[in-house]
Amino acid sequence: MIHPALEYICTELSNYIKVKTEDETGSEKKVTLANLVKQDGSIDHLPEDKILCSLINVEEEKITNHQAFKYVESENGYVKRNADINLNLYILFVNHFKHYVEALKSLTHIVSFFQQERVFTPGLIQGSVTIQARLIFELHTPSFEQINQLWGALGAKYAPSLIYKMKMITITSDHDLEQVGIIGEDKILVGSRNASPYGSQASLDDLKEGMIQETLDRETEEIK
Repeated sequence: MIHPALEYICTELSNYIKVKTEDETGSEKKVTLANLVKQDGSIDHLPEDKILCSLINVEEEKITNHQAFKYVESENGYVKRNADINLNLYILFVNHFKHYVEALKSLTHIVSFFQQERVFTPGLIQGSVTIQARLIFELHTPSFEQINQLWGALGAKYAPSLIYKMKMITITSDHDLEQVGIIGEDKILVGSRNASPYGSQASLDDLKEGMIQETLDRETEEIK
């Protein structure tokens, strides 16, 4: 999920820059995923005159992850699964240009792109990949000390760059922990007494209502 989301953003930003620079017929992407240094610490051979997109940090969005489990409807009732994990990604956009002025122009294009299109809605399709998460971008402005530490950790020389926080990527597991079977029109039976937040035996309507409320709470927090 992380890779296709980043590829999608790189493609959208690249197409935007092509329009702004009147280079819509160009076949080369203006933005590409790249690691600034190799795993052994040596400087990688980086493509010139491009914007390099690099993932520099991943953090869990704990505000929306207040539920330990979730319940998903199945053919035989509901199944219990571990709750989704929501992640925020910190993305570094490095303007790697031979001419400094072009790097500064590129910075403006990046800011303009995310100012124009800050939120990417679910269901956007890129080839065979469908981005299901709601992607929200915020400009992240570290202090001078933090910038110095970042580039020191990357082992590269500073270049005109921007950091954006992208939230949220949702990692979902399809592993079933437990089957919650329906035993009557309005009753369910939970295999383990502690498996459900609604008790070992509860009405199906209560379970559905609780699931809907959890979803609404999560979507509300995402919008914030």
